[in-house]
Amino acid sequence: MASEGYNIAGTGANVDGFSNPANVTTKDGVYSTSSTLNIGNSSDSVKGYNFQFSIPTGSTIDGILLRIKGRRSTNPCTLYGFMSRDNGSNWRAPTTGSAYYALTTSNAEYVFGGATDLWSETWTAEQINDNTNLNGRARANWAGEGDAIGYIDSIEITVYYTPPAGYGHDVNEVLATNIAKVSEVLTADIAKINET
Repeated sequence: MASEGYNIAGTGANVDGFSNPANVTTKDGVYSTSSTLNIGNSSDSVKGYNFQFSIPTGSTIDGILLRIKGRRSTNPCTLYGFMSRDNGSNWRAPTTGSAYYALTTSNAEYVFGGATDLWSETWTAEQINDNTNLNGRARANWAGEGDAIGYIDSIEITVYYTPPAGYGHDVNEVLATNIAKVSEVLTADIAKINET
């Protein structure tokens, strides 16, 4: 199994309630910020896309790992991670590991999915390499204890895959094999000529 990543989002976009979504494209402690989360506004979301993957055509996608870095304000809130292959028309939750985490007041990384988690989808290399439609989403949820704010620093993805058969053969090895075959044919032809 091969892998590519972590690839950080090249573009950020608000889904619901987050300001400064472009801040999810760098890991620098400068945040995309939710609105105030409370009983009247229980969740806000921000997404990243344009991950610039280059998975070989014909590869089998084995799993996807979504890594989100962020923190919360004084009052508690939780973090959920979602994936989409159609620019957010449909969102999928991970099927392995944690579905959500309790954010802390320190900027930290949270991992969703993994090397064998396909997020209830069947993926192709073309879908992974699609810089518009492959989306990773962070959702901050109110935890029921006073007004809270979620801060998202970055959104990253790692993709695990199996390359197609024959992909990545060493060029020198292939040349050596072909030269040996040509030499074998020439030797046989020369032998036939000498017999006549």
